Amino acid sequence: MKIVVDCRYVTPGRHNGISRYTAGLVHALARLHPVTMLICDERQLAQLPAAPWTAVSPPTSIREPLVARQVNRLAPDVVFSPMQTMGTWGRHYPVLLTLHDLIYYRHPTPPPEFGAPIRLLWRLYHLAWWPQRRLLDRADAVVTVSETSAALIAAHRLTRRPVTV
Repeated sequence: MKIVVDCRYVTPGRHNGISRYTAGLVHALARLHPVTMLICDERQLAQLPAAPWTAVSPPTSIREPLVARQVNRLAPDVVFSPMQTMGTWGRHYPVLLTLHDLIYYRHPTPPPEFGAPIRLLWRLYHLAWWPQRRLLDRADAVVTVSETSAALIAAHRLTRRPVTV
């Protein structure tokens, strides 16, 4: 089985939360089963296991909605993303997306490292629930990190897909 893990959220140099989650997960998974990592910056490799990798466009790229076309070339059996925003249009593989929490719906301040266009889209995205529903329903399954988040996903009816903690 060819497992591909989206490691494009690993921050070079110093981890943030998603970066630490991704690196920890891919290190553990690589000890159990061969994985192929998606990266967008070779500096990310310093925090990742010695495993096959492929560079694709960054997750903040205008090409993100169609990143699946780049991933299709790898012929994966399954792709895991540590975020819910991975582009899935045109994919030919099952995908698991992760929704960590819903904090940005209460506090919609985007991370400061993003440029102005991304920050604007971030704020608009978190004004309503329907964009989240559209993204999550494109997945084959949804992963979350806590029972609290799973309950909130259910309460807001964010997906019809199975949610696993």
